[in-house]
Amino acid sequence: MSTKQLTEGRSLTITASAAYSSGDVVEQDGFIGVAQTDIANGADGSIALTGVHICPKKTGQAWVMGDRLWYDSSAETVSNAFVGGSADRFIGRAWAAAGSADTTGSVMLGQSDSNDVAVLTSGQVAVTAATSGTVSVGAGYNGLVVRTYMLTSDANESVRSAAIAAGTLTVTLTGSATAKVWFEILDIAVA
Repeated sequence: MSTKQLTEGRSLTITASAAYSSGDVVEQDGFIGVAQTDIANGADGSIALTGVHICPKKTGQAWVMGDRLWYDSSAETVSNAFVGGSADRFIGRAWAAAGSADTTGSVMLGQSDSNDVAVLTSGQVAVTAATSGTVSVGAGYNGLVVRTYMLTSDANESVRSAAIAAGTLTVTLTGSATAKVWFEILDIAVA
């Protein structure tokens, strides 16, 4: 079967769920972008999905060129520190350095360091002759997907589940073993 390119995907036409001014960060229909013009509530308008844009920056933190950035829809600012919860959404990377007192920063939309989803944090859980192990990771990671890797001498052992609740990651094994389990918390909410 042949494919046909519909668009380069640099912008998207939306029917606005709120009023947006040109330059506002817009989260809608699973996309995040920047309004290219003023868009009235209920009207059709275009949001940029790529490119470099000046966005409102969270003060009190310095950015280094290339930092991963998240948009906090509750504060309506961009931050280089993932806080967690439904308000934070990966938006792109810092195009240039920004000082901690700066109220705006240059954001290159949609840039990641791989074709994979962003890894927010990683670590290790030691399980000693037990069926599960826990580690505190912080409440900001509740409800996110966890990817695991395990090292054990028991070829029949595997990770049954890994879940975060109340800021604690619990890794459950299929049996009772001694193992080291490495984890990565991904920027994807559990469906």
